[in-house]
Amino acid sequence: MGHRKRPARPRGSLRLLAVAATVCAACPLSGKESDEAVRNREYRIKAAFLYNFIRTVDWPEGRFADSNEPWVIGIVGKDPFGDAFGRVPDKAVKGRQVVIKRLPGVRDTPVSDPQNGTCAAHTDALRRCHLLFVCRSEQASAPGLVQAVAGASVLTVGEVQGFLECGGCINFIPGADKGDFEINLDACKRAQLEVSSKLIRIAQRVIQGKK
Repeated sequence: MGHRKRPARPRGSLRLLAVAATVCAACPLSGKESDEAVRNREYRIKAAFLYNFIRTVDWPEGRFADSNEPWVIGIVGKDPFGDAFGRVPDKAVKGRQVVIKRLPGVRDTPVSDPQNGTCAAHTDALRRCHLLFVCRSEQASAPGLVQAVAGASVLTVGEVQGFLECGGCINFIPGADKGDFEINLDACKRAQLEVSSKLIRIAQRVIQGKK
């Protein structure tokens, strides 16, 4: 089947809810926006979407050690979010708190296994995340990061060209500042993640059944 493009989003879509949750929290801007203002708005929107991804994706039973374990959103690489997560009003999702964990990029991580260029401690930290956001700074390392969390039921989310093709689950489309995203349902299935039909309907592009 391969790639499928999605029609225009419905009014009550998750995308609009995410935009409302972030843009309304920001101070209104007049005239031409600065590059910094545009960037800040982009990452407030993306932060809201990460929370919404957790709400609309189901993880397999047994992924949490106990009822008190929080969601862990890992940000790997050069963090572009600033205080964006502080603007998301609801910090609890599905009865669990959300923890944001900043992780160093691959180039900033000491190599503990010279033979394959990996760091066991870094890989373990990546695999403990429920959602792993791969920053733009990690574009060259994206395939390796996706492979590092294979089999750990981690929702990998990127913002780089070709992220779905290297096995990532969700990708924010580069150049779009309104939270436009695409989904690789095959990658989600391999990670034992069940994606809500509501989320699938508002994706710009969906990969499914690719050989």
